[in-house]
Amino acid sequence: MLLDKDDLMNRIIENPDDDSVRLYYASAIQKVDSDLSEFIRYSISLSRIGCEHPDYFRIAHRVSKLVPEQRVRVLVGWPEEVANSLKFIDFNRGFVELLTISASNLLNHAQKLFSLAPIRHLNILEAKKYLPEIASQPWLRRIRSLSISQCGLDDQDIATFLNSSDLHELCWLNLSYNQIGVDGIRNMIDSKSVPKLRHVNLSGNLVDPCEHLCYDQAVLADWGLPPEGEQLEQQYGHISWLHKLDPSGNPREDDRFSV
Repeated sequence: MLLDKDDLMNRIIENPDDDSVRLYYASAIQKVDSDLSEFIRYSISLSRIGCEHPDYFRIAHRVSKLVPEQRVRVLVGWPEEVANSLKFIDFNRGFVELLTISASNLLNHAQKLFSLAPIRHLNILEAKKYLPEIASQPWLRRIRSLSISQCGLDDQDIATFLNSSDLHELCWLNLSYNQIGVDGIRNMIDSKSVPKLRHVNLSGNLVDPCEHLCYDQAVLADWGLPPEGEQLEQQYGHISWLHKLDPSGNPREDDRFSV
């Protein structure tokens, strides 16, 4: 049975990890929108291969050429009020998955936005005064990566946010350049609401306990936890997101689409 584009998009939104639905969508639109079909196929291929693959740079170049056109296509196709609320969009595996948007616009348009694309990654701007309302939104359960940077968040804001019961899919968190101290970080460690959290950026806060990596001409020369990180692990034991190297000594993957 053939499904129309809206039905297929709903399936993609409900099954965002299933590439087979995305590829079926690409096949269904091949005759009417070959560029979008190609973009989806190549984007999925790119997500499956590493830079050592002989076709990687050829495919990456083609995808990068298609992105601006696809960005325009999406924004023209979405309701004007919704499109105008966005600062930036980005794609993963052929579809819009990342939004950069102010907190007020997100709250005003979330219902429509989450019905248009498999959104799983957010950069939220000007979030501080809206954080309690954001923390209560059920769409948070879809989010895998979240950036709330340079918003003046403090320890109490972190405690408020972590009270949410819908953060269980969150793997990647950027809280850089806020006003977070030791108490806020302890709240993150104690919290049961973020069981999948693997990457945290706390640079530029009152305290940054994460492992520091020092490079010399692109070669890793030194690394280690700062005193604050060592003290936290003495109290809590190993905290995986404090570490930027894996057990083999290689830098961890910090790409928000891959974590």
